[in-house]
Amino acid sequence: MKNCPFCAEEIKDLAVVCQYCRKAIEPKRPIEDRMKCPYCAELIKREAILCRYCGRELAPQKVAQVSEALRIAEATSEEPKSESAVQEELTEQDQATHAEVS
Repeated sequence: MKNCPFCAEEIKDLAVVCQYCRKAIEPKRPIEDRMKCPYCAELIKREAILCRYCGRELAPQKVAQVSEALRIAEATSEEPKSESAVQEELTEQDQATHAEVS
């Protein structure tokens, strides 16, 4: 059982409409199918090619780098890195590369 986010009445875990206040309840999506936008850090669908919050286009190469880095981190370490830690690491690498080129 869980509480309705609108009226706080106790409702079933799988309820999509509160039986008391009749408001629709947004089902929680698993975090695994989401990632943080590398630009605004909002949670978006992993398959997204455009951030719905900041409107920036997500470069497929950048998304692929983050996904690959997470996969490698999970496979090689006892405690996997968070997506934000991996994104920070990649941003630092990008900045270092741009500094070398300049």
